[in-house]
Amino acid sequence: MVRVLAFMVVFGLFFSQTAFSGTAVSVIQVKVNIVQAYNQFKNSYNSTLSEIKKEIGTIDRMAQSSPRQQAVNRYMSLEEKLYKRKVNISKKYERFIQTVSRYLNQKKADNELKKMIEEELSENHRNLESVFDQLIRYANLKQELLELVEKGKIENGEIIFTDQKDVDRYNSLVREIDATIGKIEQYSKEFSRYNQKILNQITRLDNE
Repeated sequence: MVRVLAFMVVFGLFFSQTAFSGTAVSVIQVKVNIVQAYNQFKNSYNSTLSEIKKEIGTIDRMAQSSPRQQAVNRYMSLEEKLYKRKVNISKKYERFIQTVSRYLNQKKADNELKKMIEEELSENHRNLESVFDQLIRYANLKQELLELVEKGKIENGEIIFTDQKDVDRYNSLVREIDATIGKIEQYSKEFSRYNQKILNQITRLDNE
């Protein structure tokens, strides 16, 4: 039999606060409709991430005891919800983009500046969707991990597998999950940074 000294690591893989910090951009003096559109999106985005974090914490606590099939089922359900939430939050960001585009047209902004802002909005839309793509991947990986843990036997914080292939796959999944969390943090930070930059550019334009 083969032992794996990583059981506590698996269920310690909670998202850091950074990954779910959302977009903490202060209200700035731009056109009222842009502020309203952005704040509506921001509130929805932060609320959605908070709900996801809470759900993951609940499932991971559930997964610390056998049988783990209920936790697997909850991750499957979460994966389905994440697809829907990705579509929903993406549409809300599209509305914000449209509001900014209308403002740039009304403002008769310099074509080069307008193009730059629109390109940054488009890039940031991809960052937003990447956050949810990685959350979906996380939920999928955790399903596989929990199913694999059920094949083993847990003694004193260790997982005992009878097949070396299971040990290798287990360790691989732990690495993939850790990397996925890193990507969620990366895309989330980029999304916040781009939003701040875009809103600052609009502020300067509004003051011209």
